Amino acid sequence: MPSRAIRAILDEDPDFRRVTRMWSRAKAALVGVGAPPMSRESISTSVPLDDKGLRAAIGDVCLNFFRSDGREIAFPGSDRMVRISTKQLQAVPRTIAVAIGREKVGSLLAGARAGLFNRLVTDIPTAELLLAAVEAQQDG
Repeated sequence: MPSRAIRAILDEDPDFRRVTRMWSRAKAALVGVGAPPMSRESISTSVPLDDKGLRAAIGDVCLNFFRSDGREIAFPGSDRMVRISTKQLQAVPRTIAVAIGREKVGSLLAGARAGLFNRLVTDIPTAELLLAAVEAQQDG
């Protein structure tokens, strides 16, 4: 995560702007889906795990953290992170998430609910857990 001063310089850099402008024109994106940040063994040191808001995070896509209902979570420094925004992700016609594991089921459901991806590549056990979770939500 760059400092405010460095981020301001990056935002003025022609090459940086050229790359970040491409995000708004993307026709497809391949993204990972992160597990709840508090459950991870490894996470960027720029993510302030002591932040109260992040404690409610169920996961992230491209370091855009969100709650179980799909609402985004802002945290100290999130405005300076170099990442595609949720609004830009939601506008990409084909956003393909790749994730496996029981710990990612909630993240996958919430990320899909938030419109951060519209396709998923996963394994059979994770797909079965997702289907069971969706059925449980519909029944409950």
